[in-house]
Amino acid sequence: MNERDHEYEEALRMKSFLELENAKFKNQLETLTRELEGMDITISSAERYIASYEGQNNESINNIENLKKLKETRISEIDELHLSIKSVKEDKEASLKLNETLKDELSDIIDEKSSVMKKVDAIQNEIDKIIRDKEIKFPNLKWYSVALKKVHKEFVDTQNRMEVAIMFRKR
Repeated sequence: MNERDHEYEEALRMKSFLELENAKFKNQLETLTRELEGMDITISSAERYIASYEGQNNESINNIENLKKLKETRISEIDELHLSIKSVKEDKEASLKLNETLKDELSDIIDEKSSVMKKVDAIQNEIDKIIRDKEIKFPNLKWYSVALKKVHKEFVDTQNRMEVAIMFRKR
C-alpha cells in the first residue's frame, strides 16, 4: 500500500470522523436551540408574571394606602362617637340628679301645702266660729271685728311665709 492510499484512507477516516462530529454538533445545536426557545418561552412567561405581579403589587399598595385613610377616618368617627357617648352619659347623670332634686322639692311643696291647708282649715274654722258667734253675740261686734282682723292678718302672714319658703326651695 502506498502512501497515497494510506493518506486516502486516513482522509476517509477523518472525513467520517468529521461527519460524525458534525452530526453530533448539529444535534447539540438543535438541542441547544430548542432549549433556548424553551428558555425564551420561560423568560417571556416570567416577564409576563413579573409585570402582572408588579401590577398586583401596585394595586395592593394603593389598596393599603386607601385602607389606611379609611382606618384614620373610622378612628376619627369612633373618637367622635366616644365623645358623644360621654356627653350623653353626663347629660343623663345631670338629668337624674335634676329629677331627684325636683322630686324632693315637690315632696317639700306637698308637705308645705298640707301644713298650710291645715292652717287654712283652722283659720276657716275660726272664721266660721266667729261668724256664728257674731250672729249670736251681735252686741260684741266690735270685739269680733278686731279678732277677725287678727285672724286675717295671721292668714296673710302664713301665706307670705309659704311663698317665701317655696322661693327658697326653688333655689
